[in-house]
Amino acid sequence: MEENKIKILMVEDNPKDIHFMKYLLKDSICKFEIETASYLRKGIDKLNKNNFDVILLDLFLPDSSGLDTYTNIQDNASNLPVIILTGFSSEKLAVEAVKKGAQDYLVKGQIDSEKIEQAILYAIEREKLLNEMLSKEKNLSQSERLSSLSTMVVGMAHNLNNPLTGIKVALEIMKMQGELSGDQKETLKTMEKQTDRIKQIVKELTSMAPRKIKKNKEININEVCQKTMPQIKKLCNGNGKTIELKTSFSSVSPITGNDGEIKQGVINLLSNSVEAIDNRGIIELRTYEDDQNCTIEVNDTGKGMSEDIQEKIFDPFFSLKEGISAKGLGMSVVQRIVERHNGEIQVQSKEGQGTKILLNFPKVAC
Repeated sequence: MEENKIKILMVEDNPKDIHFMKYLLKDSICKFEIETASYLRKGIDKLNKNNFDVILLDLFLPDSSGLDTYTNIQDNASNLPVIILTGFSSEKLAVEAVKKGAQDYLVKGQIDSEKIEQAILYAIEREKLLNEMLSKEKNLSQSERLSSLSTMVVGMAHNLNNPLTGIKVALEIMKMQGELSGDQKETLKTMEKQTDRIKQIVKELTSMAPRKIKKNKEININEVCQKTMPQIKKLCNGNGKTIELKTSFSSVSPITGNDGEIKQGVINLLSNSVEAIDNRGIIELRTYEDDQNCTIEVNDTGKGMSEDIQEKIFDPFFSLKEGISAKGLGMSVVQRIVERHNGEIQVQSKEGQGTKILLNFPKVAC
């Protein structure tokens, strides 16, 4: 809502009811702006083009009637509160709509200024609280799933380490035994490379395990970022790519945490940026602070991500990569590292316009 301005979509085909509603709300303390639609399809069209705070809905319209009217509105405005406008004869139907999710209903002919204003304000507040509760429940459920998943995959990771070591030893022995043909050498090299990839996946799986960070260690994010440079510069000029790496490190306060974990998080972000750039591009690594946080920012000119993709990037094993590199653990690991440091991760991206990711860590209290 803009300051004290509440935007209402009134889906009603009776001009007298519309006029009366505007009359009731014209002298209210809150400023109400009413937009109307006499057909359901016109109401849905306006919902898709404009932002509203609440919907006043008559269930009986020229192109729709009964609970179907509410269901169709709900499908197109699931996060908006809906107040049903009903006559005496359809009050029972209005109650059914409330059971399905409508916030309230008003009986035509029994409405006054105080009642309609109160109904609108209460409906908006209840819907807001409901959405917050659903969001918290979703986050809690996701956290519980990740916790269970991490326990399982970390156990698997530990069990993989021994056979991986055996494979590495066997490869070394094969290299030392007699002359190898060119093809055999290439095969061994490929096997070693893929074994190293598996070891990296195991390492990232292990990093998903819940653990306490070292609370007594103060670290400087500039120093952590500097330590990532050799590895990232090598990536920027590999695989036929030409990527300019720009850095800007401001003077920042210390934070409390584990420098090794934060270094891993930064490497993951920078590696993702390298992957997102096809041939040529720019990656920027910046640090700065405000009153509460020290921030590490990674900004690239790569492919960017759609909103749908952004909703999935923190899911373990989701990946935009293909083939053997599609392990999909990078962003999930970063998220867990940031959370363990009581920080926050923000993603800003548009398809075809690059990606900016912020890691915000609380500063050490003075």
